[in-house]
Amino acid sequence: MKKHLLAPGGVDRDGDSNCDDALIVEAHRLFKALGHETRYAIVQLLIERKLFCGDLVAELGLPQSTVSHHLKILRDAGVVETETRGNWVCYVLKSQVIETTLSRFIASLPRMDVSSVDEWQRED
Repeated sequence: MKKHLLAPGGVDRDGDSNCDDALIVEAHRLFKALGHETRYAIVQLLIERKLFCGDLVAELGLPQSTVSHHLKILRDAGVVETETRGNWVCYVLKSQVIETTLSRFIASLPRMDVSSVDEWQRED
């Protein structure tokens, strides 16, 4: 199996494993979910408060089907969850999922050799 930096079974420059497969899948799902401007806008709105799909449609000015599509992607990525209120579904941001995944991903990155930064600055 070919090994890639920060890919399943990935290795860093020294050949040491720096990221487990589960984290890679989790981080990829999160980055993909947050990587679309509509989904990012939905997350920003949900930071402020819980919202119904209709509220998001009104705020974003997009068709309900488009907003529902993006909400499904965010749900599948674990970024939002739903709360049923009678016949209505309310969307809630799971900020802890975002924080935990990003923290784990950042911790898995290889540390940069600061001396090489000094060399780059001298070359300018």
